Amino acid sequence: MTHLRKMMLEELERRNYAQTTIDCYIQTVEDFARYFRRPPDQLTPEHIREYQAYLFRERKLAAHSESFRWRLVPRWRLSMSRRR
Repeated sequence: MTHLRKMMLEELERRNYAQTTIDCYIQTVEDFARYFRRPPDQLTPEHIREYQAYLFRERKLAAHSESFRWRLVPRWRLSMSRRR
C-alpha cells in the first residue's frame, strides 16, 4: 500500500465513512490516476474536469450518478497537500 493510499484510508476512516463509501472513493481515485497514468497527488483540478468530461462524453455516465463520487476528491486533495 502506498503512503498516499494509506493517508486517504486513514482520513476516510477518521471521518467515519462506511466501508462501501470508502471502497467507492478509493476506486474512483484509482480510476482517475490510471486514466492519466500518474499518481493522484500529481493531478490538478484541471485533470478532474478533464476526467469528468471523459466520463460524461465517452463513458456516457450521467452527471447525477457520478457527482457524489467526486465531492470528496477536491477536499481530499486539499487535506493531503496541507499534511506535506
